[in-house]
Amino acid sequence: MQALADIDALIAGTQLIVRYTGYRHHGIYVGAGRVVHYAGRIRYRYGLIEEIPLAQFSGGRTVYIGHAPEEMVGAEATVRRARSRLGERRYDLLQNNCEHLCSWCQSGEALSAQVDSLTRLERSIVRVVEWAVLSVRSCPSRFAAALRLARSRSRISFADA
Repeated sequence: MQALADIDALIAGTQLIVRYTGYRHHGIYVGAGRVVHYAGRIRYRYGLIEEIPLAQFSGGRTVYIGHAPEEMVGAEATVRRARSRLGERRYDLLQNNCEHLCSWCQSGEALSAQVDSLTRLERSIVRVVEWAVLSVRSCPSRFAAALRLARSRSRISFADA
């Protein structure tokens, strides 16, 4: 992956990537310094496909260049597809995330190399962690009560053994 050096050299329809600890965030450059991306469930309860300035997308981090369209027709179709989903709120970490969006915009097929690289166990762990984070965010007291209940049920009594 090559770091973005000159925004003026970017072709509309190019996939942009920002690295975070544990994952990479993807978006489609649509021109004029703007990016369409799928903001996840941390920011919006059901996620949100939105068009934002490149600086906001990068969050001050290095932006890397992913796949770029080879011809103008491909670039226009990619941007058109990206904008056709603006406002969508059906984010799913394992089945409909930012990388799935970019892949679909460019090729018509929603794929995520990050998700595909996970084992079945890792996918289960991701679901549990996602549930825990969203539960704490939406209702901290209910999550704490559920955690206490789960903890009390998991205690093993050695007196019965």
